[in-house]
Amino acid sequence: MNRQERQGRQEEKGIDETRDVYYGTYIWFVPAEPKPKTKTWWVREKGGSTIGKVAWVGRWRKYSFFPEGGTVWEQVCLREIADFCEARTREHRKPKSSDQRIKGSKGQEFKG
Repeated sequence: MNRQERQGRQEEKGIDETRDVYYGTYIWFVPAEPKPKTKTWWVREKGGSTIGKVAWVGRWRKYSFFPEGGTVWEQVCLREIADFCEARTREHRKPKSSDQRIKGSKGQEFKG
């Protein structure tokens, strides 16, 4: 891949907020059917093949990556997947504007 092609791919990176699609250098994240409390994204290569998914893991309380069997990963894609998981976890944990918390006398929190 020459420099001009690499630069073109960099310009493709970003978010399509209308469809909740996130573009990386060589991969993209496409939303799957949402669950009541969490979301799932298919991880696809630029050619369109599904190579994994990102989903919520309750016992870890964060989004995690589940690669398809037989796939091979390099550092750029791994970094983008890790960054994507961290960003979606932060968004999920961020209090919703309608989710107001009230502190009790002993410091416990209650939904208002």
